[in-house]
Amino acid sequence: MDKTTKVWNLQNAREKSITISQLDKTIEMMHISTETQLIMAQTRTQLCLFDIRTGFMLGQLSANPHGSIYQCTAMCANGLFAASAESGNLVLWDIEERKPTFVTPLKNVFQLLLHTAETMVKQN
Repeated sequence: MDKTTKVWNLQNAREKSITISQLDKTIEMMHISTETQLIMAQTRTQLCLFDIRTGFMLGQLSANPHGSIYQCTAMCANGLFAASAESGNLVLWDIEERKPTFVTPLKNVFQLLLHTAETMVKQN
């Protein structure tokens, strides 16, 4: 595993390789916002934000100071808000503030889906 992520611009078919070496575990889910130039990468134990231009980590999101286990995540296309199912909780995130705005207990979440208007999160 070379710890690179390939980002493709489909309008001009150009590839950009971003090295993400700060993560200890395999990336399970990745969300990209072209508006904010952010990548949100989820591993089993980390939820991290990266600058899409440089590949540098901007920070980690964790609602639990002792660490979390992430089941699934979702991010709005505009890159301003995200949702995560972590350690038995549903957490809604303000990405700019890097803080949870809402936390509620919710067990057995397998998938988070954003409503097409991105105004509602549905869990399966």
